Amino acid sequence: MRSEQLLAEIGIRTAEELRRRGAVQSYVDLKRAKGHASLNLLWALAGALEPWPEGTHWREISRGEARLSLLLAVEDLELKGP
Repeated sequence: MRSEQLLAEIGIRTAEELRRRGAVQSYVDLKRAKGHASLNLLWALAGALEPWPEGTHWREISRGEARLSLLLAVEDLELKGP
């Protein structure tokens, strides 16, 4: 899977490592390492890690209330720098 390959490139090889780093930090780290990352990956990571109701699709996260809080968290980390 492409996402797994990308995450492995930044040192995330297990679900536990992803949980420890979190969706937002993982996404920002990937953007820094690769120069870009799709927001769809952010939504998917958040969907995998957050306690959403079972069956919540990442597209629902991208359109829901969580979208703004995730984007603000990404911006905050990006402003802090590496």
